[in-house]
Amino acid sequence: MRAILKPPTAPAVREHRPPRDGALEAVLVLFLLLLAAGILLSANRTSLPPVWAGVAPWMTGLGILGLVWWCGSALVMLLQRMLGERKALPADFRWLRLWDVLTPYDGFDKLSATIARNIAEKETRIESLQSSHDKYVGSSLSDRARRMASQEELGGVRRKVFVMFSDVRGFTHMTEQLKPEEVVEILNTCFTEFEKTIREHGGEINKYIGDAAFAYFRLPHGDPEPGVRAVLRSAIKMQERFEYHNARFKVSYSRAVDIGLGVGVTAGEAIVGNIGSISRMEFTLIGDVVNMASRLCGIAKHGEILVSEEMAEISRPYFELMPQPEVQLKGKLVPHRPFRVVGEKLNFNRDIE
Repeated sequence: MRAILKPPTAPAVREHRPPRDGALEAVLVLFLLLLAAGILLSANRTSLPPVWAGVAPWMTGLGILGLVWWCGSALVMLLQRMLGERKALPADFRWLRLWDVLTPYDGFDKLSATIARNIAEKETRIESLQSSHDKYVGSSLSDRARRMASQEELGGVRRKVFVMFSDVRGFTHMTEQLKPEEVVEILNTCFTEFEKTIREHGGEINKYIGDAAFAYFRLPHGDPEPGVRAVLRSAIKMQERFEYHNARFKVSYSRAVDIGLGVGVTAGEAIVGNIGSISRMEFTLIGDVVNMASRLCGIAKHGEILVSEEMAEISRPYFELMPQPEVQLKGKLVPHRPFRVVGEKLNFNRDIE
């Protein structure tokens, strides 16, 4: 019988892996903590239980040995980088490679991969939360307003603002005639157009209240013209876009839709901040300027944009306004005279430029 000799199998050689970024620093911190704990326990041996008193010298010794080992490993790594080749490192010193001792198996590879994956997942989650936060709070808020909206504290600050309310006329009757899905589709179409228009002019939707939208614009210090033009141009364009979609609403659903849009705009001071309770709060605006805008919106007919007397005072140089009969608004002690926005005045000097 003939014997078949097999060549000896070469021993498996584990591929060299360089240390992870920060690995040596982490091990150094571990040894330092061990040494510090041993020193502290040794200093209070008399007041410690016998078990801890006996452990203290061992912790101190391990900490010192670990530091010596770490220094040798760091020195070898420095020599290796200076020599440039791993094979140029004398074999007698390779036992000092701390990372080779600490990573004989793939456990640390898996651990580091898991940590990296968890960090990536958390970053993705943070980005997702930020995106969701922007959808509910608004992505075009000023940095200060964004910080205020993100704080978990009640209260706010006084700010000069323009406030706009818009409300769909005939909404209740429409809900009686159409399917719920159709009503939601109409509202989403309107609100999408409103938000797009308001943001294009520098405003921000604060909230949707049923079939109404509550928005605000910053009232700049000094010259009010840019702010006035922005908010009223936005209101005019909202009416135009609503009419465009309203023509389609009348023929695109199970029954004919007969709805309209009323808008109310005011200017003044409001408290801007977090309102509610510690367990449930929302970022919003509170003040008479908000209530007045809501009341004006409530009496505005389809296609109308009504402004308060204060708003009319600063808007008259730039927009044609028509005074309306005095009305007793709900909750107000004295009658108020609203003004209807007819259109923007032509600025010949600006047109020529």
